[in-house]
Amino acid sequence: MKSIHWSAIGAWTAGWAVVTTAYWLLSKVMDEPRHLAECAALAALAIASGEWSSRVRRRRKAKRAALRAQADE
Repeated sequence: MKSIHWSAIGAWTAGWAVVTTAYWLLSKVMDEPRHLAECAALAALAIASGEWSSRVRRRRKAKRAALRAQADE
């Protein structure tokens, strides 16, 4: 069983709170007020999609490096 990394969870929560607040303030500035729950959901979606795309990018990079190494042999 994996141990829980509380510092990572704290960093994710802090980042999510910052992005949520930024979306909420931006909606206020643009005169299109949104509920905080909507901004929180949007922030979670944005962070999740960013993490997913980063994971895909790292996997593709590793696969290309492996193929190059195999071709060099």
